[in-house]
Amino acid sequence: MGANVTGIDVIDLRRALGISVAAFAAVFGVSISTVYRWETRGIGVIPIESLQSALLVATRALVAKGGGAEIGKELELALVLRGSLYAFYALLRRIYALEPVQPTPQDAP
Repeated sequence: MGANVTGIDVIDLRRALGISVAAFAAVFGVSISTVYRWETRGIGVIPIESLQSALLVATRALVAKGGGAEIGKELELALVLRGSLYAFYALLRRIYALEPVQPTPQDAP
């Protein structure tokens, strides 16, 4: 993914993470219908906010280094235990190479 993000890029990223459309939408702060709309663009560039575009590009670079499924599992666990904001925080920690967030069941509210 470059500065322009296509529907194929979104599909590839979501699949590399191994997460559902609903989980992907929650982490990236958009609705499920938005993710479906992005994915149906195919090779067409998605009209997207610059912050979300930057986050998608950074996540794609992170996944390209390996461990996409592991990152996806971490995001899904964070979503279940703490919600979308916590999952977003976990993703940012991964992108900026900080210690991975490892939520445990006792962390649940």
